[in-house]
Amino acid sequence: MLIRELLLDHIEEDRIGTALWKNSVPEKYKQYPIIGQGATSVVLDKGDGNVIVLTRDAMKKDWLCQNWGLGVGEWIETLDIGHRKSRELGELQVYVIEMPKLFQLSPQNKKSIKQSITQYEEIVRRNSGRMTDRLMDYLEKHPDGLFAQLVEFLLNYDESQYGVDFLMRNLMQDADGNIVLMDLIVSKDLVDLLHAASKSRHGIE
Repeated sequence: MLIRELLLDHIEEDRIGTALWKNSVPEKYKQYPIIGQGATSVVLDKGDGNVIVLTRDAMKKDWLCQNWGLGVGEWIETLDIGHRKSRELGELQVYVIEMPKLFQLSPQNKKSIKQSITQYEEIVRRNSGRMTDRLMDYLEKHPDGLFAQLVEFLLNYDESQYGVDFLMRNLMQDADGNIVLMDLIVSKDLVDLLHAASKSRHGIE
């Protein structure tokens, strides 16, 4: 998967994610330690049970903050932060989100998630036809499935707007042990820019 490749592409020490850099984090947020990082985002620990997420991913912002998505975060502000390697990435705004701190999955939750991923892939990823039809088919067969909320969210968007990445590390759990679908969605336009920036850095045409 592309996101997995991008996560391995952290050559410079200053990079905290392909889309963000340490020295680009606003001063008011530098007081918080970095506890999570990836291709599109960085997570800062506020120390009060909440975290600050800085991300260039508009789909993630919608998923975390909107009531038709996960709805666990508060969209605090939007920042214009440049990117030293890519003008196009620098033109994407950085969304600042506050949300409850999440935790690594328990063994029991990991087992449950593996079964749910198999259900989703059998219906949505391994079948042909319109994505909308496949998503609706999942909802009909698994209306209370782990990914039902995600599927309902995706039905608000065109398939060309997003990618879905079912890595175990993209799911977490809250303080009560409930599974949270944290990072399964990514904006397609951001993925394309990250891919182009990665190829440029390595001299790939």
